[in-house]
Amino acid sequence: MKLNCKAGEHYFVLDYLQNNDVWVEVEVIEDTYKIEDGYKIELVSDNGHHYTYYQDDFNKLINDGLVFKKENENDHLEQGVAIVYLGGSFYDVTEGNYIVFSN
Repeated sequence: MKLNCKAGEHYFVLDYLQNNDVWVEVEVIEDTYKIEDGYKIELVSDNGHHYTYYQDDFNKLINDGLVFKKENENDHLEQGVAIVYLGGSFYDVTEGNYIVFSN
């Protein structure tokens, strides 16, 4: 399946270089791989980390809801705490970052 991405677009991906539980915003670049070649996609984060995916794998991550395109300039990442009630006197408390999508 052809990847529908362009250089300069931004995505939110899980940071497999540092910690899979942390979201990072990345930009599509074409320094090493060209999207039109259909082989790999190259991404870079603000902190300079480079991420490379096979295009089919990247498409699957998008379709599975594990990669999100930044559709609006106001979409961003925030740090926070999530508290989920599990029943009785049990709660799950998780600290991390999450994606905020604007309308």
